[in-house]
Amino acid sequence: MRDFFRWIVCLYLALVTLPVLAVNRPTLIVTVDQSGRSATLVWDDDINPPETIHYYAYHSMTSGVYSAADRRDTGSNKTFTWDNLPFGTSYFVVTAALLPPAPELESGYSNEVNVVITAPTLILNCSAITQGTVGQAFNATFLASGGVPPYTFGSSSGILPPGLTLDTSTGALSGIPTMPGTYSVSGYVTDSAGSQPGTANCTFTFLPAAPTSLNITSGPVASVIDRRTVRIAWTTSEPADGSVSYWRQNYIIMNVASLALSTDHSFTLTGLQPNQSWQYIVRSQTADERQVSAGGSFSTGR
Repeated sequence: MRDFFRWIVCLYLALVTLPVLAVNRPTLIVTVDQSGRSATLVWDDDINPPETIHYYAYHSMTSGVYSAADRRDTGSNKTFTWDNLPFGTSYFVVTAALLPPAPELESGYSNEVNVVITAPTLILNCSAITQGTVGQAFNATFLASGGVPPYTFGSSSGILPPGLTLDTSTGALSGIPTMPGTYSVSGYVTDSAGSQPGTANCTFTFLPAAPTSLNITSGPVASVIDRRTVRIAWTTSEPADGSVSYWRQNYIIMNVASLALSTDHSFTLTGLQPNQSWQYIVRSQTADERQVSAGGSFSTGR
């Protein structure tokens, strides 16, 4: 029984001698290094004897809510630096505890301090490539900096040039433009830290496709139907009109023509003099006035 009472007395003495951190002691202050995303805590107290205690520093993203998972034992040091803090507001307190072999009993929290770690300003720049040609592959990239990757890209106003799409994860604007013109695109970028979005107004210009040559892809071929009739036919690489000029030596040139646009052209020449040699030229012209021509000869039957 005597040993029991002695144990009770020892426990009481241990409890009443537990260091208690008053609201203003230890006084906790904090300095922040934004570039290094770190906060240095410094505190002081009047707990004696100091060699009988050690300290815990706590960190939380919510005011007044702390757990052992975010606690660091600083030993007898009255300073501690938290590195790689998340962006946003961080909260800190410290406690004191008896050193072994005394029971692990912590005091109450010190005054709470907080720091705000601000993410670098999120910036969006237009691509250096701003001009392309209709029908040719185009690839430009919105350039993001600052903030906290990964980024998400988007277009807030204006229309994307027809034929192009925006990759929301890379900022690449790519595809094959289908319409000439100048397009204004208001792009934006967001980051994983919820920073203020970066924006940029970018202008892209697409030139008309360079005109291709109009070609005769087959013919012209003159086919004798009878002694007074010949059919002349040819094909072109694009829809175009057609005409045939034909003549025999020392005689007037005659013409037949069609304004209909087609790739297949055929003209039947009638009323020709039999047993004669003839020269001819075929011509075709597109709606945008690209031209092609070719010539040949034929003989009517006896």
